[in-house]
Amino acid sequence: MTFNKALIYRIHQRQPWDETLPLQAFGFREPETAWKNLVALAGHAQFEKLYPDFFRVLLELISSSHNADMALHNFERFSEKILDKDHLYTQLTESPSLFVALFFLFSGSQVLTDVLLNEPSYVDWLSRSETLANSKSKDLLMRDFYEMAGKEFQSKSILSVLRKFKKREYIRIGLRDLLGKVGFTETVEDISNLADVCLQAAYEHADRELRKKYGHPVYQDANGNWIESEFSILGMGKLGGRELNYSSDIDLIYIYSSSQGETRPLSEGDPFLSSITNHEYFTKLALGITKSLNEITSDGNVFRVDLELRPEGESGEIVNSLASCEIYYQSWGRTWERQALIKARVSAGSENLGKEFFEMIEPFIYRKSLDFEAIEEIKSMKYQINKSLKGKHSKGNIKLGFGGIREVEFTIQAYQLLLGGRDKSLRVRDSLGAMKTLYEKNILTEADHNHLREAYIFLRNLENRVQITFGLQTYLLPDNEIDLAVLARKMRIAGDSQKNLADNLMKEYETHTRFVGTLFAEQFVEKEKREAAETLSSEWDRSRIGEEQFTESMLAEIPFLPDPKRTYRFLKSFRDGTQFSHPSVQSIQEFYSIIPKIFQQCRKVPKPDSAIENLCRFVEATGARESFLELFQSNEKFLELLLILFGSSGMLSEILIKRPDLVDVLTDMEAIYRFKLAEKIQEDLNRVLKSSPDFESRSLALRRIKQAEELRIGVRYLIKEADLAGTLEDLSNLADVFLETVYRIACEELKKISGNHNDFCIIGMGKLGGRELNFGSDLDVLLVYDEGEGYPPPEGFASHYSALSQMIYKLTSEMTSAGYAYKIDTELR
Repeated sequence: MTFNKALIYRIHQRQPWDETLPLQAFGFREPETAWKNLVALAGHAQFEKLYPDFFRVLLELISSSHNADMALHNFERFSEKILDKDHLYTQLTESPSLFVALFFLFSGSQVLTDVLLNEPSYVDWLSRSETLANSKSKDLLMRDFYEMAGKEFQSKSILSVLRKFKKREYIRIGLRDLLGKVGFTETVEDISNLADVCLQAAYEHADRELRKKYGHPVYQDANGNWIESEFSILGMGKLGGRELNYSSDIDLIYIYSSSQGETRPLSEGDPFLSSITNHEYFTKLALGITKSLNEITSDGNVFRVDLELRPEGESGEIVNSLASCEIYYQSWGRTWERQALIKARVSAGSENLGKEFFEMIEPFIYRKSLDFEAIEEIKSMKYQINKSLKGKHSKGNIKLGFGGIREVEFTIQAYQLLLGGRDKSLRVRDSLGAMKTLYEKNILTEADHNHLREAYIFLRNLENRVQITFGLQTYLLPDNEIDLAVLARKMRIAGDSQKNLADNLMKEYETHTRFVGTLFAEQFVEKEKREAAETLSSEWDRSRIGEEQFTESMLAEIPFLPDPKRTYRFLKSFRDGTQFSHPSVQSIQEFYSIIPKIFQQCRKVPKPDSAIENLCRFVEATGARESFLELFQSNEKFLELLLILFGSSGMLSEILIKRPDLVDVLTDMEAIYRFKLAEKIQEDLNRVLKSSPDFESRSLALRRIKQAEELRIGVRYLIKEADLAGTLEDLSNLADVFLETVYRIACEELKKISGNHNDFCIIGMGKLGGRELNFGSDLDVLLVYDEGEGYPPPEGFASHYSALSQMIYKLTSEMTSAGYAYKIDTELR
């Protein structure tokens, strides 16, 4: 049905309520209220002038919207918030997609609508084409957060910015979901990325504030060296699996390196700081992070934090050292904790500490023997949940009810606990990825995999649609036909009437839950199924490549290797070591065990043959073949990073092969997976230069740090942790920090002691000036000084700045044993 001109005319003329107007046919539950909203909107002269067809489009949209009353009421409220109506209606006229997006928001989510009503200026952000076009990586989210924070990122007001940032990003994520632009996986990954970024920002702020008061926490290692104690935030549950939904709590565990130690001043010149034990420091840190996220202020909270999965639960310490975690899990860890730790990952803080934790905890989670008792315990836990739900909406509980989300997760995790000890490929955190692996390993049939996947996506989408409306943490289906019909529309389920929509939704829900419930109940019940699992597990132990399989003809069967003969020669050299060396039996076995991993990863890189050749050249250059074979065996992520680098970038490969010591950059997971501000690069550079006693050592240190940072930035781009725009910005930041440092060193060398930099500056031109520097770019600069007020300038004035310019050039472009840093180009002067 479309509305005629007479109807629009009567609305414009503010005619009293007329029951003949067929508003109910457009889905309004309260036509009289809808009429008043329409009359209020029609009262603005600009409205008619700028958008004559507005009501026709509006009412046609409302007829198919999720909630017509809510949509119209919210639009009227939003219109009243905008003082410049001309600007608003011009935007809507010129951007029909923005108009549609706003109506999906106003009809689909009251909680997100309220965010926009509190910050109407976000409509300009929503009007940009890129805002709703794509999801965001953690790197891009972190950049956007610091851009929003501006200079406030080092002040306490950052916590208010954090709340506003999270709400703004939720509008973007929710709208993309409501508009049908994304699938389930992209939505939950976007929410999880946002949670990680908020955690990292909260951690950095709390840590920065504590260091001002107490210095940094240190402890002695086994060799008696004092090293800094690290801190990690482990994401658990849906956050750990990167499957967070709109109203999820975030389940966390806080860990740190060692309780043996105390805080010390950051450097020798720092004023006296009160010292506290490491445990006190990290307890304060954990409390500060939790409060900054969890506390409800005038801006709301960021996320609700749940710490009950930590060792000893509510009665345990808020933060635990690595040693105390080891004692707890080895002595008292239970099956449900093994299950919970399957999804655990580092969400913020030190990636390297997280790696240590997971290596330590791996034997606790995944056992070599088949543990059918653990499966019975899982089933018993679910039975207790079912028992507690009786009479409490058990049928409509999307998460905990029969055949719900929890039973999907329990089905997958039972297989992982049972078989993951012998096959590392089953140690997958996210549910859909784990399902896919179970199918690829012939544990799930194709039919069961497909149906389980469909059921899980349907139930998780249903959970998200229920929660997005009012932002409540609920898992219950509505208990009335009207709300079920609205939910069906959000799920894009067809139906020609309210009853039909509600019925179709419930039919699909019952089909999926019946399948899941039956699959879970029958898992490992029959003796034959247990025997099949045992047989499968035994077969995996015999599936490795051995000396008989590793031949040139075997490589010739691999389609992505253009020259098998050449590749075989490199790999054989890798296996046997250099001439006259005597490889151990263990190193040969380790070589054969990593070969399948190398081939598997090489399928994903642009140049597989280069990846293998450069890997072999790199290992040979290090002279530590056996150590790297052992490292590759234990750290597959590191091997994967190397192969991506060696198979994607010739320039970065040559840097690493010529300077194998830079491999530390790749083993520092935090440096690879965390966005780094220019201030942090400067801080790291200053720390290294403090230990460089003379000009020559500083010159070498500058080049080495520049190469290390360039490698880090390049790897982040190759693994898609940063996009192209972010990478160019990072390279430009690096150049800025480098030039600032070079200028300072040059001034010191020339005995110019002055805090005033106004009389000389380095002006970036070209790509440097546009902050678009790429790998290998020259630095186009102008070197400018101020002659002062008098003329002619004092004697020696020009020669002093000429010497300063030459010193800057020398520190930057002169060839040394570490190469040169940048070529300086002043031809634009």
